[in-house]
Amino acid sequence: MAKKQFQWVRKDEGEAGDEETESTRTASRSARKREADRLDALVRSLLELQPYQWREMPLSVELRAALEEGRSLKSRPGVRSALRRHLLHIAALLRREDESTVDDIEAAAHSRG
Repeated sequence: MAKKQFQWVRKDEGEAGDEETESTRTASRSARKREADRLDALVRSLLELQPYQWREMPLSVELRAALEEGRSLKSRPGVRSALRRHLLHIAALLRREDESTVDDIEAAAHSRG
């Protein structure tokens, strides 16, 4: 029977693909929350910038397109829940990036904002 996703396993019982889930379990809940808040603040600061200011940032094509969509959602009235979900999507795209790339994006966003 397959183990459920939320089920804890000992390190010696883990399967071959459990390295990623093992590292997320070792981080404390407070650390994960701080990281989520950091990415949320970064996404909001990126959306405050103008699209021409994104050119110098190391953004992937998918992330740049998501930011453009976020700016268009932000300007429309009555799409609050859609904007909230889209902000979560952008944060998820940022989580896929390398940590050094996210740091570079954050430094560039704060220097312009």
